[in-house]
Amino acid sequence: MIARLSGAGEEFAGLWAGGDVAPHGTHMKVIRHASVGEVRLVSTSLVVGVAPETRIVVYTPADEESRRLTAVLRTVHDPVLGGPAHRRPASEAVAELERTGGRKAKAKAKEGRKGEGSEAASSLR
Repeated sequence: MIARLSGAGEEFAGLWAGGDVAPHGTHMKVIRHASVGEVRLVSTSLVVGVAPETRIVVYTPADEESRRLTAVLRTVHDPVLGGPAHRRPASEAVAELERTGGRKAKAKAKEGRKGEGSEAASSLR
């Protein structure tokens, strides 16, 4: 494959010869989705362009059951979001954001920043 790609273009051949090519990373991800349960995915991370810090990550089903569940997810009209204590349909979460203008989320984020700052300050004492 490398020989074929190198023969197809000088740019690739030069990058490969110079060692300027990053290997792709592949990892298994297990996601417990509130609507369909456990889905096993293989994530493949590829470098985009000449900036090694820029990557695209592609998730593909790791097995037939996960392939079936991802197909089911494409048909779910109103997926369930959140963990067991906060589980609700996406439409409810969107309605709350529209109703509150995102005030709850902003307040939680602000509380988190305050907590981090005071924790950091107390650790310096």
